[in-house]
Amino acid sequence: MSRSSDLLSRLESLNRGKLRDTVTTGSLIDDLKRKRRKTEDENSAKKDASAPALLYRRDLPTVKRSSSRVSSPIDEMPFVNLEASLPGTTIEAGPFGLAYLIETRNFGIIAQEMLAGDFASQVADDASPLRQRLAAREIVRADLSPHDIMIVDVESTGLGSAQLFLIGTLLWHEESLVVRQYLARTYAEEAAVINLFVQSIRDKKLVISFNGKSFDLPFIRMRAAASAVPFSVRADHWDLLHECRRIYKGKMPNCRLQTLELHVCGRARSDDIPSADIPRAYHDYVRTNNAAEMVSIISHNMQDMVTLVDLMTRFPGLG
Repeated sequence: MSRSSDLLSRLESLNRGKLRDTVTTGSLIDDLKRKRRKTEDENSAKKDASAPALLYRRDLPTVKRSSSRVSSPIDEMPFVNLEASLPGTTIEAGPFGLAYLIETRNFGIIAQEMLAGDFASQVADDASPLRQRLAAREIVRADLSPHDIMIVDVESTGLGSAQLFLIGTLLWHEESLVVRQYLARTYAEEAAVINLFVQSIRDKKLVISFNGKSFDLPFIRMRAAASAVPFSVRADHWDLLHECRRIYKGKMPNCRLQTLELHVCGRARSDDIPSADIPRAYHDYVRTNNAAEMVSIISHNMQDMVTLVDLMTRFPGLG
C-alpha cells in the first residue's frame, strides 16, 4: 500500500466514513501542510514581536565583572605579620595539633606593680573586701593564694555553634601577674587551644570571669565536645558580672565591663575594636593572613582581663 493510500485510510477511519469524492488525497495533504506552515509563521511572528531587538556595538568598552565578595576593612589595611607584631610561641598540644601562645608581662595600660600588689594582699587578707565577698558567695577557701586563681575571657566567631579562636587567661606567676593567650591561627587549631587551656587550669582552685557562667565556660565545654577534647574543670567559679550588678546596679548607666572600667577604674580605652566586629575580623585574618586587626583583638581580650583584676581590688566591703 502506498503512503498516500495509507493516509487516506486513516483519515476515513477518523471520519467514520468515506471522504467526499471532490477531495483528493493529494489536495488534502497539501491543505494540511499549508495550515501547519501558517500556524508556525504566526507563532514565530508573535515570538519576534515580544523579544527585544538585539543591537551589536563594536565600540562599547569591555566592563570587568565585579567580585561577589563584599569588601572588608582589612582590604584597605597594610599587611601585618602575626609573629612579628605579636611575638609568641607555637606550642604542640599532643594529638590536637598546634596553637599559638602569646605571653604578656607588661600590660602597658595600668601601674602593673601596684595592681599586682593590691591583688595579692587582698587575696591573702581574710578581712579584705575581696575575701569578704568570696566568703559571702561561699566559694572562699582558707588556703587560697594568688597562684590558685585564674581569670578567663574568650573570643569566638559568634554564638551557638560558632568557633572559638582565642582563650585569654590572667594568672599569678613569679610574684606578678601575667597574661597568657591561646590563639588558633587557623580554624584547625581550635582543638589545640582548648586542650592547652584545660591543661593550664587543671591545678587552679578559682576561676574568675565576666559573664563566664552563662557564656565563656559553657562555650568552651561545648566546643571541647565538638572537637573531641576531654574537658573537666574542678575549680570554683566567680562571675563578676553578677557581683558588679549587686554593687553598682542603679549607680551606673549599665553594668557593661567598659562602663565599669570608665566609672570605677577611671580608665577609657582608645582605638579598641568593637566586640561586634571581632568575628568578622578573625574570619578576615584567616582569609588574608593579615594580622592588622588581630593586634586589636589580642589587646581587647587582655584589657578585659586586666579590668577584672582592677575591679576586684576596688570592691567596697560588705560593711
